[in-house]
Amino acid sequence: MAWRFRPPDRPPAGILASRRQAEAALLRMLSRARRQQAPLLLLRIAPGREAAGGAAGAGEAPGGDAGRAAAGHQRFLEDLAAELRLGDLAWWEPGGVVLALLEGAGRPQAVLERLQQRARRAGAAPAWRAAAFPEQGLTLEALLEEVQWTR
Repeated sequence: MAWRFRPPDRPPAGILASRRQAEAALLRMLSRARRQQAPLLLLRIAPGREAAGGAAGAGEAPGGDAGRAAAGHQRFLEDLAAELRLGDLAWWEPGGVVLALLEGAGRPQAVLERLQQRARRAGAAPAWRAAAFPEQGLTLEALLEEVQWTR
């Protein structure tokens, strides 16, 4: 039987289990950002192709490249959860995808570079999408659409 990436059943501590759990806080964060004209950054962090069993990792045993990539992605998510600031918010979506809304991220490129370094150290190569408030969207739905995530 071929082994495929199976995301954990629940997110690491510090990452909410669903968008429904995050909804009220998300709306408060957007409202506060509008009032204070403060930047927000929405990140979509998905398992990379190898962790998801694509291309090079398809059908390998848990000890193969796909297994190492999946374990690296999980380590990275645990590191991310531990690094979230009090004003940040992260929630879990199906397929091991994490969405994170970061307050005060005025330089999105710097944030992405720092997180990419952290992912490499954990042995992960996640797929990234980012949307900045207010430049790329003024509502939660617009930001989610920009990172190509819908309910």
